[in-house]
Amino acid sequence: MLPTALTMLRLALVPVLMALFLVPGFPSGPRLWATGVVLIASVTDLLDGALARRWRVTSRLGEVLDPIADKAIVAVALIGMSAWHLLPWWVTALILGRELGVTLLRWLAPDPRSLLSGRWAKVKTVLQMVAICALLLPLGGAWPVLAGLTMAAAVVLTLITGGDYAVRAVQQISARRR
Repeated sequence: MLPTALTMLRLALVPVLMALFLVPGFPSGPRLWATGVVLIASVTDLLDGALARRWRVTSRLGEVLDPIADKAIVAVALIGMSAWHLLPWWVTALILGRELGVTLLRWLAPDPRSLLSGRWAKVKTVLQMVAICALLLPLGGAWPVLAGLTMAAAVVLTLITGGDYAVRAVQQISARRR
């Protein structure tokens, strides 16, 4: 199925992105290539979801691999950007901590399907990808400020949606114990 193939492509882009971040001194060439890789990953993420919904095709493999691919791309990008001093480490730790926490909550929840991504979590993902691309682009002027504001908005949504997942998971776990 094409949606699953697009997810596999995203997974294949993870080591490519990682290799780009290993280029010393973060010259503008690797930054542009890294931006391109993140853009391709973002577009294929949107496309595979849209196609799966439109064609009403899902696979268990796609359901498992899709969030892994998303989290892997974001994790590598954030860690690489922090290593290149484009993003504070605390932002990377906060976002990755939220992702790990949500994953753990889904495992602990009696009904993990009730903790699927909501609208705001999807907006958060789009905002994170836009912010990552914006911060990677080696542009001057007001661009770094705009990119930073976009990442700040992504961090706020990361906290809000993480809190929402936590509340729903705790309610579910508490209800099951009664």
